[in-house]
Amino acid sequence: MALSASMVAAPTTVMAAQSPNVMNPQYAYTDITWNDNYVNAADHLVVTDPWSGSLTSALPLYYINEALGEISGLSADWNGNTRELSISVPGSVSLNMTNLPKVQNTMAENEMAFVINGQVVAYAPYFVAKDPASGIYTSYVPIYYLGEVVKRLGVTEDWNGTHLAYTFNLPAGMQSSGTGSSAPATKLDMVEMIGGWAAANMTEPDGGQTVHEFAPPANAGTDPFTDVPQSDWPLVKVWTNGADNYGLFKPETSTLWGANQPVTLTMANEMVADLQGIAPTEAISNEVEDDGWFQGSGWTLNSYEESFNVDNGLTNVSPNSDLTVGQLQQIVQNLKMNYQGYEEIAPNTYKILPFGNSPQLVSPAGMKWFNQIVVKIEGNEIVATMPGVTENDFTVGAPWISAETSTNATTPTPAPFSTDGGQTWQVAPENTTTAEYNFFTNDWQSYDRTGFTPKTIMMKGLATAGFGVSSGVMQANQVWQPNGFAPTFICGVQNGQFGVKWQ
Repeated sequence: MALSASMVAAPTTVMAAQSPNVMNPQYAYTDITWNDNYVNAADHLVVTDPWSGSLTSALPLYYINEALGEISGLSADWNGNTRELSISVPGSVSLNMTNLPKVQNTMAENEMAFVINGQVVAYAPYFVAKDPASGIYTSYVPIYYLGEVVKRLGVTEDWNGTHLAYTFNLPAGMQSSGTGSSAPATKLDMVEMIGGWAAANMTEPDGGQTVHEFAPPANAGTDPFTDVPQSDWPLVKVWTNGADNYGLFKPETSTLWGANQPVTLTMANEMVADLQGIAPTEAISNEVEDDGWFQGSGWTLNSYEESFNVDNGLTNVSPNSDLTVGQLQQIVQNLKMNYQGYEEIAPNTYKILPFGNSPQLVSPAGMKWFNQIVVKIEGNEIVATMPGVTENDFTVGAPWISAETSTNATTPTPAPFSTDGGQTWQVAPENTTTAEYNFFTNDWQSYDRTGFTPKTIMMKGLATAGFGVSSGVMQANQVWQPNGFAPTFICGVQNGQFGVKWQ
């Protein structure tokens, strides 16, 4: 669907009207797929629908252009003066034109119309806000109303708050517009996309003062491979000469690297495992099984990375299937979301993602535990919900978990916890050994009693002081001993922005 460039920015006539403009906009992450192929990612707008009074999500028209532009034969045009999105559909598409709305002679200034082949098929509220990606003001279309419109074309829209998936069975004579997302992904694509992301975003613990292992060298020397462009050689050299633990980037010959070799989901997951420091001696791949993390546990490297949210949106892709460029782009977008350490699952509500901003080893048991932590910001308060930890969960050793919030931004003070879903709150009693009492732990013997650690623990405190979790080295079911349960993290609000920092 080729939408005109005028859709990207809101026209002057629209900006003159104040009612569609969103003050203090809230945004959340979205990725978009078309027939399971990744198209793009955007920050959708979270805003109140003036018609229903409920919160709704809206996407910039530009990203809708790219999403629907995957199908040739469709065209569309946005008229900012009349606030109409006019879609032209070829005769090969079977349209559902029943239950059409009564045509309005005039629309309110915060309303728009959808038109298919000259016929108004729906009205919807629309909004004007700054697109964080471009920094310019643009028109936003509510996802719900867009779904009702494309349904008339036979397009299915599936929206879960983060992932927007369009599905369309192409009529005879129509095909993908060939934007590139459906092209087979190659080994060079994988290095450019995953390796390029790591080089640009991953830093050493000292805040970037030290060059990290995935950064291309300033002077890479002569490119020995005829199938690797000179511009790509510094990044290829990183992965050919040391960063690759799985043999993914072994050259074919002294002059051919294999740039055009296809890549599979397993290969992409192995490259991500390299980023996390997981070597074949510590994990099960398709070929390797040893005394590492996954011995006898039913876990594989693919299921591990899937649980890490790395393979979100690729549930129908088998481990040995060749990836498309769009699917590889999806993995990179998942890495971006995981690297920030959280996913916004509802306005001001966040799921903690254990990949974190310093990718490192996390045990399968620890990962499952962290994947269940949800943090909500309620005004000035932070409220965290997490699963408990008992000896029933870990039959060997002495696992411990400590979690704390603070009711004071500068001095740790007793923070209340609840074991009954927030109906009642109490303060953890003092640990007589260390004289510390402001956090919950299951480790102290006085706490470690029947009934104290339930299925769910809630904690609350000051949002700007944050919520933090640390865990102990342990030996337990499906837990690799040397690196323990999982790394320590803290999350909270700083300068009005939620964030997560992994230690």
